[in-house]
Parts: sequence; C-alpha cells; structure tokens
Amino acid sequence: MFSNSSDNRTVRIDLFQAPPLPRYYVDRPEYTDNLKANLLTNSSDTRAIVVTAIHGLGAVGKSTLATALAYDEEVQSRFADGILWVTLGQEPNILPMLSGWVQALGDYNFKPTSLEATANHLRTLLYDKSVLLVVDDAWSPDHARIFNLGGPRCQVLVTTREKAIADILEAETYSLDVMTLSQSMQLLTQRLECEITGEDAKQAEALVKELGYLPLALELAAAQVADGMSWGVLLEDIQGEIVELKTLDREGAEDVTDEGSLKRLSLTASLNLSIKQLPQETRDNFIWLGILPEDVNITQEMTAVLWELDEQDATDKLAYLRSKALLLDGVVLADDKPTYRLHDLFHDLARYLLTAPIDEGNLSGLGIGLTEAHGIFLEKYRRC
Repeated sequence: MFSNSSDNRTVRIDLFQAPPLPRYYVDRPEYTDNLKANLLTNSSDTRAIVVTAIHGLGAVGKSTLATALAYDEEVQSRFADGILWVTLGQEPNILPMLSGWVQALGDYNFKPTSLEATANHLRTLLYDKSVLLVVDDAWSPDHARIFNLGGPRCQVLVTTREKAIADILEAETYSLDVMTLSQSMQLLTQRLECEITGEDAKQAEALVKELGYLPLALELAAAQVADGMSWGVLLEDIQGEIVELKTLDREGAEDVTDEGSLKRLSLTASLNLSIKQLPQETRDNFIWLGILPEDVNITQEMTAVLWELDEQDATDKLAYLRSKALLLDGVVLADDKPTYRLHDLFHDLARYLLTAPIDEGNLSGLGIGLTEAHGIFLEKYRRC
C-alpha cells in the first residue's frame, strides 16, 4: 500500500502510478460524481475497450480531476489490479512509456523492439486484468490510441485540451469548466491557512475573477499574498501585467477577446509576476529547468548538476520554488526523497525564457540557444 503525502490518503492497490494530489486540493463533485459513476458502471461485452475523456482548457484542472478519481477507494476497488498512468505531452517518447507499463505489470524480461510489438504484449498482459489506464495530456489522437489497450475489465481515461481527440477516440466526454467562486475562495483559504474576510474578501473575489478561476493562477497569487503582498496591490499588478502582455508581439499575447485566450493570458500574467518577484539567481534556476524534458520528475540530484550546487542547496531551492507554486509535487521515491514536476505551461515559459533576449522589456531571458544550453548542461554533467 502507498501513502499520498499531499493529504494522507492511502492507496489500497499494489500497482498505482498516479501522481500526488495537489496540496490544496478542492473537490469538484459536480464533475467527480458523474465521472466516478461512469467508471464504476461502464463495462465492455466486446473487445472494444471503454474510453472516457476529460476535456478542457490548459490549467483548468483536468489532471487533478483524474488524480482524484485514482485515489478514490471505490475506483480502486473497481480496478483492483491497478492504475497505470502516463503523461504524454506534445512530443512523447512512447516506446519507453509502453515498456514502463510492461515492467510495472511484472514482466522484466520482455525486450521492447517496436511500438506494435510492445503494445500487443501489453494487451496480452492486461487481457484478464481489471486496470484503469490513465492517458494524461494527450495532444494527438494517434498517440492516445496507442494506449487503448486491455481486456473487457479495463478502461481508459484520457485528459486532453482538444475535444477533437475525444471525438476521434469515440470517448464519453466530460467538458471541464473553471472552478466556481466558492471553490476558488476555498483554494485560497486552504493555501493561506486562514479565513479571508471583510475588504480582503472583496478584493480576493475580484482577483479570482481577473485570474479566470484557474487553480494554478490562484495558487500562484496566494503564494504572493502569503509573502505579504496585499490583495489590492496584487490585483493592480496582475491587471498591469495583462495590459503589458497584450502589447507584446508574441504568439498568445495579442489583443484577444475569446474566453479561453483571456484565461490563458491571466495565467501567464500571474506566472510572469511570480517569476519577476524571484531573486535573480532563483529566477535563472527556474529558467534552466526549461532544458529538461517535458513531464520529467525533477530530483535534487538532477538540479544539483543543472544549477551547480550541492544536493542540500538544490533541495532547499526546489522546496522554495514549490512554496511559490512554481513547481508541482512529483512522486515520492523509495528513499522518501521528494520529486517535483513542472506544469507544461510553466515548462513552455521556462524554455522560452532560456532563449529570450537578456534585455527583453517585460520579462528578461537568458539569451541562450537551445543547442548551446544543451551543450552547457552536458559539460556540467561531465564535470560531476
């Protein structure tokens, strides 16, 4: 059995690959109840596996919703042989992912020579098992379809920003909207560990609206309030950042008016503001994380090399970035050492800033080409 350190929930199945729940998780029963009922009641009387999809904007909470379902006791009882999890992203290296599932199912002798052979072997291993296969952050229907594996007692749960992917997979689709005002305020209250009342509550509600009720943007904002910034000043700074972003000649920062683009803009504004508040050395450390592969578990050993620090200093700086909501919790390793993850939107910004000009007006980058940055990293690794 495994323990989820974020809220002390206990996992009751032996094979469990879901990431930890966010530290300040807020239940959203208007979605989880229906999704859970669907997972518990759906079954296949044919060879076709049942696929369920959660669709929504980036940073709206799709992965968190899937994670919450994975930790649910009834869901774990329904899929008693385990919960397998893979996060695809935009450019997934699929063969190692499939091979990882083969090994998770106990076969360490199989040699993965091709996608087709490994997928077929997985079908054999899963045929008589009851396993939930979570395919997180799918950007391509071809990628997601590869993981459409298993027998009649298995199901696939896909999260994606593209509704067309869910349609192509013929999935039962649940479109996830942003949090409600009360859920957003609950997240802020949990993060700050105190009630928000009076004039602060009015300003906090105005900030929630400005940030589009997006969980990631709200946690970034709460971290700044925890550091002593007032709600009113933070609201003004976010509004100013949004205006500045709209003047930039960058993709995604134009004078947009549709709801989805405006919400992405508010998240970018909150993230930019959080990075600007960092000390220069810490800001550079965050930017260097952009050299790492997407969706990798970030360890203290990895960042000690990347940042040229001893492991204790790297551990402290990782914890600091996590306290600022710039990192997510990753899996806990066998030696109880924590790991961290970078949300893909944050990874995109870190990678952009790695190559952005040093003197860029809104948010200065490091001015390093990706090829040069990879060379620098390899040289640091060689010296260790």
